[in-house]
Amino acid sequence: MEYRPLPCKSLLNENKNPALPFSWTINPYRGCEFACTYCYARATHAYLDHDPKDFERRIYVKQGAAHVLATSLRPELLYGRPVTIGTATDPYQGAERHFRITRGVLEVLSRYRGLSVSITTKSPLVVRDIDLLRRIREHSHLRVNVSLITLRPGLARILEPRAPVPRRRIETIQRLVEAGIPVALFCMPILPGITDRAEDLRAVLGAARAAGASYAFGNTVHLEKPIRPTFLPMLRRHFPQLYGHYQDLYGGRRYAPARETERIDRIFTLERDRAGFPAETERTLDDRTAALLDREDRPRVGRSAAPGSPANGTVVQTSFWPV
Repeated sequence: MEYRPLPCKSLLNENKNPALPFSWTINPYRGCEFACTYCYARATHAYLDHDPKDFERRIYVKQGAAHVLATSLRPELLYGRPVTIGTATDPYQGAERHFRITRGVLEVLSRYRGLSVSITTKSPLVVRDIDLLRRIREHSHLRVNVSLITLRPGLARILEPRAPVPRRRIETIQRLVEAGIPVALFCMPILPGITDRAEDLRAVLGAARAAGASYAFGNTVHLEKPIRPTFLPMLRRHFPQLYGHYQDLYGGRRYAPARETERIDRIFTLERDRAGFPAETERTLDDRTAALLDREDRPRVGRSAAPGSPANGTVVQTSFWPV
């Protein structure tokens, strides 16, 4: 593992795609040591003239990120415009234990009220920052999204070689919920023929719900070009019977055919409903966030929450993101 400094000139990245349910992204690192074979964010290393396979070997640390955020943040730009942390990296990967970039970012955000913030991670390290998460939640919308696509540890090790084991992620959900932090399950991406069986989705959704997760979301894998050098060899080695199936499904395309995504959506929706999760859509949740943030809760510096300020985080990620 190689950690490299990356001077941070700006941290908030604006999303201008209205189809995505967030307005701003923050990625404290570039690269991710969890080495998930399906990770679309490998493309970000191509911008640095690296091989996509270096995504988990060379981790860039955004030095001075908290200072840059503190000096450049214009809170009026965040009113009704959700911020999501961890769209192209895991903000709680191993590097965070030492560099604490994510914690610094949360410390800055905790100075404001009326924000809408979500964090997406696979890592139990997020519980280290429960103190800051509670502080943010006192006066802003906040939710942690825990990513988990299978409960089978052997399968998880194949698909996500260095990520925390499934059991630890379920425990993370429980610990966050016990601390009063809302949690959503991100069961994505769902891999055709590998993690799309009803009984497997039922197990994941049931365990997350039992641990206290409030929402669950899932979608079918997008086979981005940068994914293929890691994902296809994994298929050939561990699921040779599916290699041709994926070639037929995707060919040179990014998306699976509608018939396949609709089939998986039906299975996921059925099992989500069976587990007792609500059926609200990502956009519905995002619209509710904006509606609940009245003028008195517009983002501004301040430690205490306005009376009656909303409590439940409602920001959701989808399947691929701007960097």
